[in-house]
Amino acid sequence: MVVSFGQLLKQSLLDLPKISCVNVHASLLPRYRGASPIAAAIVNHDASTGVSFMKMDRGLDTGPVYCSYEYVLSGSERADWLEEALGRQASDKMVGVLEKVVKNKDSAVVQDSKHATITKKIHKGDGIIDWNLPAADIEARVRGYYPWPGAAFTLHAHNRQITVRVTSASVHALLSGKPGEVLQADKKSWIIGCGANALELLTVVPQDKKEMRGIDFLNGCHLEKGIIVGGE
Repeated sequence: MVVSFGQLLKQSLLDLPKISCVNVHASLLPRYRGASPIAAAIVNHDASTGVSFMKMDRGLDTGPVYCSYEYVLSGSERADWLEEALGRQASDKMVGVLEKVVKNKDSAVVQDSKHATITKKIHKGDGIIDWNLPAADIEARVRGYYPWPGAAFTLHAHNRQITVRVTSASVHALLSGKPGEVLQADKKSWIIGCGANALELLTVVPQDKKEMRGIDFLNGCHLEKGIIVGGE
């Protein structure tokens, strides 16, 4: 059995077990095959995800599935939290699943590839905030790309360019402005306009600093309403 192995096994290795090589994948296959199923479920606002136990073949998460277990999402999960929760779910089911596999060797069901979706390996550039996106999509990326690569943008302050990583945020559905426009920056909140609605930056990690509340960052970095912040 392998979990989050990240490599395709050669056929000679797949043929070694008497029954099969079993892989635990963090999605409800055939949805989200590939390298980043946890982030994808969060970024795409899915109502649920889960874990799948599959018989490995030479393809990328294409093997027949023994069983899947759903995990309902609240819409507030971060990627690190969800990874831990799915790991617990998989470990709780693992012994029982393997026992069933041994007793019923032919129980795996072929995936319907017509419904397959593929996720790619996440790169640092994926975390650059595009303020043209709706606030809800940016907030989902803040959670889906935590802790790496993080969701970040650049801010021009004190005659220099500062990278700011957003670690938690909330959507303001009744506010709007130009994408990247600072709508509020005071002792109460730090709010930036998006492609739709606006995003409040609750906690941030400024360049070379530790995590802090967005309003605490503003105490030492006075911003005027109306300025435009950029991507990274």
